[in-house]
Amino acid sequence: MSKYLAELCSLLIEDNYGEFYAHIFSTLLSHGRLLALQLALKCHLPLRQIQHGLAVLVQAGLVFHHTTSEGRTSYDANPRNAYNLVRPGRTFELVQKRFGRAASAIVTQLVLLGHAPVGQLKTVIRTADESTTVQDHDIENDRANSTSIVGSLAKDRPDVEIDNALRELCKHGLICRLREAHFRTEADTRQLVEEKVHNSFSSTAKGTKLKEEFAEKVEEAIEKEVNSCINFRKSGSENMISQKRKLDDADNIPNPKRLKLSNGVAPNEGFDHTYFVGDNTNFLTDSLVVRLNYARIAVLFRNSRLVSLVTAIYGKNFSRTYEAILNQLEPDLPDPQEDISLGPEQERPPGTTSEVDEALLAQDLAHQEAYKEHSGSPWRSVNGYVNGTKHQLTPEARSHLEVLCQEPYRFLSRSLEYPDRYVVEYSPLSIHLRNAEIFRIIFARFDKYAVRIIRVLLDKGKLDEKHLQELVLMSAKELRQILAMLQQAGFLELQEVPREAQRQPSRTIYLWFYDPDRVRKMLIENTYKCMARCFQRMKVERDKIRPTIEKSERSDVKGKEENLLARAELEVLKGWRRKEEWLLGEVGRLDELIFVLRDF
Repeated sequence: MSKYLAELCSLLIEDNYGEFYAHIFSTLLSHGRLLALQLALKCHLPLRQIQHGLAVLVQAGLVFHHTTSEGRTSYDANPRNAYNLVRPGRTFELVQKRFGRAASAIVTQLVLLGHAPVGQLKTVIRTADESTTVQDHDIENDRANSTSIVGSLAKDRPDVEIDNALRELCKHGLICRLREAHFRTEADTRQLVEEKVHNSFSSTAKGTKLKEEFAEKVEEAIEKEVNSCINFRKSGSENMISQKRKLDDADNIPNPKRLKLSNGVAPNEGFDHTYFVGDNTNFLTDSLVVRLNYARIAVLFRNSRLVSLVTAIYGKNFSRTYEAILNQLEPDLPDPQEDISLGPEQERPPGTTSEVDEALLAQDLAHQEAYKEHSGSPWRSVNGYVNGTKHQLTPEARSHLEVLCQEPYRFLSRSLEYPDRYVVEYSPLSIHLRNAEIFRIIFARFDKYAVRIIRVLLDKGKLDEKHLQELVLMSAKELRQILAMLQQAGFLELQEVPREAQRQPSRTIYLWFYDPDRVRKMLIENTYKCMARCFQRMKVERDKIRPTIEKSERSDVKGKEENLLARAELEVLKGWRRKEEWLLGEVGRLDELIFVLRDF
């Protein structure tokens, strides 16, 4: 594991939970898997305190645990979830912008609780207004217009909006069913599955075929074990209670069905935005335990970056069409993987190409117009109809699609099998976003000539200095200076190819090359280091004025700082808040870089 990532994760836990829990987590990171008694010895703390700390960390998903058949429970750190502690603010912003305040309130509770039953989530959100009371009546009057998101929801919004928000979050994979496998490492899950399959496996095959059948059974069992999707296409006692469609009370017409494609399966079949409006039934049982799926946040952020790129290149009208396409494909996309490569010769990973039907796109575009005209009408267009009117793609929308299919970006492409469908290839688009981010960093650190050299080497591969000079149109002196700076910074590498066995420098060819995958990993490591330094600087600045901060956070002073604090203390407090805001903003920008380089 990365040294700077371990340091960053420990600082994040210390900032959110405290030094005690950060000490336990950093010990697990340093020593690996440990029993509770071994962890107590390593931390030099009583076993009872260690057990209490482990319970909190397991609840938050920051520590894995595994119990063997002999009854021995071991614990291991979960750095992936620990890093996600830097993203709650961005998560709330993306979810609220896309799905509304009710969904943001649900995500807030899941971030605070780690995981929770659906019934508990609903109860907490409904009663949040009562739990956020202010002790002093004057403070409450002063803050009457700054009610929290969750509190305002409990007062102003009906329960059906919470149910609709839960369905939307489940549909897009932002919340998923909690499984026992989420508390174990992947290696522990595989070991348990292999033991179960081995005890029940029987086959007449021999040799290699027997091993292949066993491996196939293991993979199927693992997929079933870790599957946390809440399926809308099949009704079942686990997560959905099916009911027949009801007539609409106002128009006395049945709620429409989604258009089926050529394979007979409609996108998100069985789910309709208006299906449960007014029903007295919850399709999610109150006992179902759910958790937040941070991997889907990367999908939301990637789509927003692609839409922003289309807006910058073609304009808002084109981005509106492209956004409708991405939103339609979003629920069926797989979670992004961290282990990715930037090399153009790499094979495209599965699940990174999705098709969208032209008729369904016309529905969504027409629904956007109807939503604007009727101030948020709840009607969902189906079979090409919006509010009873047949809609097709306008000539303007078709021209947008044709432009988006053109080089050099190719945000879309036509399906070769079905001419009325468009294909979104996410892998080359993600590579383009990552390369653009790396070029931006190189331009900021050096100049445009360095970016030109990197682009030529990325396109042509390994080149000697003479050929590189001809392609970049630079003098030999300037080229050598820039090559030396790029090599020193770690962006370029030099390969020696001797012509003879004596390896004389005069008989050796020196080839310059650019390895995008290695550069990406180097930038990720540097970003981890920079983020860790930001949190360390925050801690140092906080310790300098700790007495003033603790005084302002007292219950009898909070909200009355202007009256109870001296002018010098107020100035110190304002200066600290400015520094904290600047450092947290810098951490947020660095996290965007991690999103692009690691998670896309």
